[in-house]
Amino acid sequence: MEVKYSKNGGPKQDECWTARDDAGQESLYVRMVAGIALPKNQQPQGCLIVIGETYRAKAPAEFTALGARVGMLFELERSLGELRQELKFDTIITEPSEEPREILRNLPGLNRALGGLYLSILQAPSTALGEIGRQRVDGIIREKRLSLNGVRAILDGLPDLSALPLQYVMNWLLDNEALYPEPRPPREYRGLLGDMEQ
Repeated sequence: MEVKYSKNGGPKQDECWTARDDAGQESLYVRMVAGIALPKNQQPQGCLIVIGETYRAKAPAEFTALGARVGMLFELERSLGELRQELKFDTIITEPSEEPREILRNLPGLNRALGGLYLSILQAPSTALGEIGRQRVDGIIREKRLSLNGVRAILDGLPDLSALPLQYVMNWLLDNEALYPEPRPPREYRGLLGDMEQ
């Protein structure tokens, strides 16, 4: 998949990600965001997932998983660089604590701009960790507004490990709606005589 970011490439000259798949089909995304669960003592592997939010200004949001990786910290570090280069995401969502943000801030290569995009490292809402966060993700999958087809093989092999980064990123996306440019009201043109009469 080839992804390009443009600051004014959207339908209303707004920022947009354009993705072209191997068959040449094009999709527009209003946001490209990653979720990551870093390895912990009891779990030596972590997981990274990248979600694109389809550009749909006047319809309910739809999301597509465009990439996922699993591995130890050094593997995730490499995967972050590779997926960022490929998918151009500009935001990473971690668990709701400061430690993973500090770890990611210190990884070489993540703190420089890529094609004009600087990387933001943000925390998921606290509800993302529990049952509410899980049910929100399940609900959006049931509504067929989240497609995991592109990463199904990775996620199905590690359901427990992949659930957390998906919950982090999806709950953050649902809590922070995409901003679309407001349609401009039509301009009123008045003739010179009309202006002079007032």
